[in-house]
Amino acid sequence: MNEIPEIAQFLRGLPGFAVLDDVQLADCAKNIEIAYYRKGSDILTIGSENRWLHIVRNGAVELLNDNTIASVFRH
Repeated sequence: MNEIPEIAQFLRGLPGFAVLDDVQLADCAKNIEIAYYRKGSDILTIGSENRWLHIVRNGAVELLNDNTIASVFRH
């Protein structure tokens, strides 16, 4: 199944991606790695190397500082 057009359409609605042309958006969409995380899963940890852009399409992410919720991001 080809999800590239759907991913490109989603990206077009995000700041920074909206200025890209169709070819550039398709290129971004082809190179996206989609991951699913269960509630309570760690996505990133403080001090670990992060070389990727993470975009939340659906759900919420809590930013914890010393096991205390510092911020909540929802989409």
